[in-house]
Amino acid sequence: MSGCLSNRARSTTDCVARHLPPGAGVTETVNEVGMRTFVVNWLPPVDVNGNVPFPYNRPSAGKTIFTTSAGGVTVTFEVDFV
Repeated sequence: MSGCLSNRARSTTDCVARHLPPGAGVTETVNEVGMRTFVVNWLPPVDVNGNVPFPYNRPSAGKTIFTTSAGGVTVTFEVDFV
C-alpha cells in the first residue's frame, strides 16, 4: 500500500509509492489541498521492488494528494496531516 508515515505532526514524513515499473523515471505531483500544487521530477528511478520512497514536509495541517507517475503507470494516494 502506498502512503506516508510520521511520528510527529507536520514534521518531515517518509512516503512511498508502490507497484510501479522498476527502473522507470518518476514524476511526483503533490497537491496540498487548499494551498498549492507542485511537481517534483528529481526523484531517483523506481527501485527493483517497484517502490519510490520520498520525503515530504507539509507546512500545516490538511489533506495532501500524491500522484506518482512512472513508465506509463500512475499511483495516487491521499494523506490527512493533523
